[in-house]
Amino acid sequence: MSQRRPCEYLRFQGTNHTFTIVYTPHFLDRQEERSKAHLPNVLADLDFDDLFNRATVGQCYALPVVGNMYMYVRRAWHRRRKRWEFELISLTPANHLQTKNRHFALPFPESSSD
Repeated sequence: MSQRRPCEYLRFQGTNHTFTIVYTPHFLDRQEERSKAHLPNVLADLDFDDLFNRATVGQCYALPVVGNMYMYVRRAWHRRRKRWEFELISLTPANHLQTKNRHFALPFPESSSD
């Protein structure tokens, strides 16, 4: 049995908070599959500071990204590590959106500048 890959972390200096972007193993696996298939990088052109500031703490969101995909994300306060985190949970094709019937995630809130 292969060992599960660990999370990866990136410390990010935002305008209101310093936070850690958490790349979950599931998200990293999906990113790797897309990379091997020469598909667009879903993280390109994302403004993590804006996303973090618009997200409600604890709520999971489905964010539409390049390549007809949805990225599932969540803003959280990690009590044990005493830090803000922005978790990149999963990546699914747009036809597998899980916001309507399962109450898993909400569509990401619109920006006030949109």
